[in-house]
Amino acid sequence: MRIYHGSRAFFDSFDPQFFGTGEGTGLAFWFIDNFDGADYHAHMISRLPVHTPRVYTCEFPDHLPVADLDASLSSQPKILARLRDTLPDELAIELPTEDRHWGTHLLLRWAALSGKIGENSELIDLLFSRCGIMGAHNIQGGCGNTRYKGRCTVIFAGAAHHIRILKTEEV
Repeated sequence: MRIYHGSRAFFDSFDPQFFGTGEGTGLAFWFIDNFDGADYHAHMISRLPVHTPRVYTCEFPDHLPVADLDASLSSQPKILARLRDTLPDELAIELPTEDRHWGTHLLLRWAALSGKIGENSELIDLLFSRCGIMGAHNIQGGCGNTRYKGRCTVIFAGAAHHIRILKTEEV
């Protein structure tokens, strides 16, 4: 899968030790599915205003599981199987397989069961990374900004070594 990352930082690999030094949140790297969206993001970031905006054209292996948070679980049988095989029984048996908002339901249900309301990075790690799911599409419904004009994808920290930078362009 081809994905794009806009940044004002210069790097040659996605390294989890740099979480929190850019604009992203959570234990994941954020991407968009088009160059123009990444270009927009690289220019709008204000944390590193003196650095040159860049777009990283990257590749993530198609065979690795990435959940689509805007599609039902019934349309993603491999993701559904991973969740059912790994999640605690009280979550696995009540997965809303026909609901497009299954991810939100799952996070809210786990938060209620565990008492860990609002600790999204830990919840995402438990519910996705531990299930062998490497990332998620549409984690913010198209990245939440119409200027991105695309689909937002996050790749979780544990899968960072699978992200291959194909090209870096100053924009």
